[in-house]
Amino acid sequence: MKNKDLFLLVCLGTLAIAFRLFSTIPNFSPIGAIAIFSGLLVGRKFYSFAFPIAIMIVSDLLLGLIDSSYIHPLMPVVYLSYFILVFIGSSLKSTNNNFLKTIGYTLAGSIAFFLITNFGVWVQGSLYALNIEGFISCYVNAIPFFRNTLIGDLLFATSFYLIIQTAYRLVPSKVKS
Repeated sequence: MKNKDLFLLVCLGTLAIAFRLFSTIPNFSPIGAIAIFSGLLVGRKFYSFAFPIAIMIVSDLLLGLIDSSYIHPLMPVVYLSYFILVFIGSSLKSTNNNFLKTIGYTLAGSIAFFLITNFGVWVQGSLYALNIEGFISCYVNAIPFFRNTLIGDLLFATSFYLIIQTAYRLVPSKVKS
């Protein structure tokens, strides 16, 4: 890994942690987009999966110091969801990548995160009855959070895409064919 790549990762990680610590909008953060782009851009699979999870662990630990409710039994489900987003991003690598595909894959990642994490909330059984009514209530009540996730993921994915494309134009030798 080159120094400028490490610098970019540190900047993205710091941005993500800051959003998680200081944002007052639930589920609005760059972590979903970072997970997608980590899968797309980070060469080594271990690092592509480790990077968003490291961001989550650090920010969860810092949030846990502020409010212990941030340390909860569904954390493994949330982390698994980000693993899947990295996988979605790495599958984008094998396509002829363009802006619309990037946004489409990001949308798929947001939906996957919503479906997986809310299934975990429902299965846990402490907030909703383990029947069809509880299942439906769980997902319906999660829609406002999904809106924030979707807006954050799409906004940050668009920003990252435009920044990367601008950088490729400024340094044409870095463009991958």
